[in-house]
Amino acid sequence: MGLKKYIISSILLIVIIGGYVFSLDANEYTIKILDYELTLLIAVWAIVPTSILLVFTILHILFYGFRNFLETRAIEKDEENIINLIKDFLLENKSKQKFKTKVFSDLSSVLMQMNLSSVKDFKSDNEELNTIVSVINKINEGEYISIKNMKFNPHGNVHKKNILNKINADIDFALEVVKKTNTYSKEEIKCAFTRILEEKSMTTIKKITPAMDLDKDMVLALFQKDKEEADFSIGLEEIKRYAKKSNFTKNDYIDLVKLYKDTFSPDEIIKMSEELSNDEDLALDAYLYILLEFEMLDEVRELLNACADDEYTAFKALIDLKDNGKHYSLDTINYKN
Repeated sequence: MGLKKYIISSILLIVIIGGYVFSLDANEYTIKILDYELTLLIAVWAIVPTSILLVFTILHILFYGFRNFLETRAIEKDEENIINLIKDFLLENKSKQKFKTKVFSDLSSVLMQMNLSSVKDFKSDNEELNTIVSVINKINEGEYISIKNMKFNPHGNVHKKNILNKINADIDFALEVVKKTNTYSKEEIKCAFTRILEEKSMTTIKKITPAMDLDKDMVLALFQKDKEEADFSIGLEEIKRYAKKSNFTKNDYIDLVKLYKDTFSPDEIIKMSEELSNDEDLALDAYLYILLEFEMLDEVRELLNACADDEYTAFKALIDLKDNGKHYSLDTINYKN
């Protein structure tokens, strides 16, 4: 029974009771409380308790009805907030959602520990959630998706992965990235540089590298590209500058001369190694290596004689072996210093 029907039925009942009592006794009755007197028909006095009960019953129904309304409203709001929480979580944004019910509060703490974006066949009744998860899966698979209207966190992993995907898919965008190094992360710049090395000629590469801050890995990749492309190659002075700026180790210098050994003429590679060793003590191993490769043993002996007894022992051992007719190289003894 609805509240409206209940009130009407109760009033009718009160009227019937009052009418019946009035038909039995139409007299009045007076109540005295201290100096106060109240005189009413007996029929009215008969319906007072019922009327008071009706009023309190209505107030009771209204109170719990309003409380149930607030609880229902809170649940509906929390249902909306839990969807927004999942969206924020998927978009890698910091969520500000608050929950009024303990059930949804507990549920939110559980959901925040789950990786919904990794579910390949994710489906829900909320199409926006389905779209977000689908986009994330495509991005994780290497596809570039335009997500300007999806409010992904620009510092989140999904957004960064999407930028890398765009770099791999669009060489012109890769060129834009290396020209705006203040805008993109180191990882994005390295990815763009790698793509440019794969797709562009040394002519283009030499135009962009002067303005870039190349780390060791990027320099080594640049040298590898330079070796493979004879036209417009990097000059000896540039190679020395890059190597020195990248804080090459002894092994890096050895790898460098190995890389260019067949690219430059013997005189050029020897000159480069010598100049590197003059500028950087760590490059002396590379100079000794290349001298041994070209069997310039007298020059090696001269350099080793100027060193302390406990220095460059591997090279001294090689010289001793060669003097005794044993022909080994630094590579065959797997030299790593």
